[in-house]
Amino acid sequence: MIGTGRIFTFAKTTIVTVAMALLAYGLLFQGLETLVKLLAIAFGISLLTLLLPQIRGIRKGDNLAVIPENQEGIFSFLNTRTGMALQSGRKGSRIKVVLGNGMETEGLVVEYEGLISAAKVKLISKEYNISVA
Repeated sequence: MIGTGRIFTFAKTTIVTVAMALLAYGLLFQGLETLVKLLAIAFGISLLTLLLPQIRGIRKGDNLAVIPENQEGIFSFLNTRTGMALQSGRKGSRIKVVLGNGMETEGLVVEYEGLISAAKVKLISKEYNISVA
């Protein structure tokens, strides 16, 4: 399911890319066929921003925003940590995550990455230390 945040991102991207297409058409004015091609490219780019995270999911090595399991609501971003995916996964699946401090944990994929935000994973288990020999 595509969330409302992703819909707003799609709308903003569509507005920007259509504006750029109209500007390019105004500067080039190569005929109506050129306008149709530019608008098709604009909508194609917008669809990519909407669908690409759904198709790609989370891959091993992706940067993540890790939310503690007891955090809910508007201010949950205050306790968010950074981490990296140790395995690939889809929304609703459990994946292994290594936190910025080297602790390995398991999390539930909550949200895919946006244009400027990392994918979100909610902790579902206790952390444990990894010793590197």
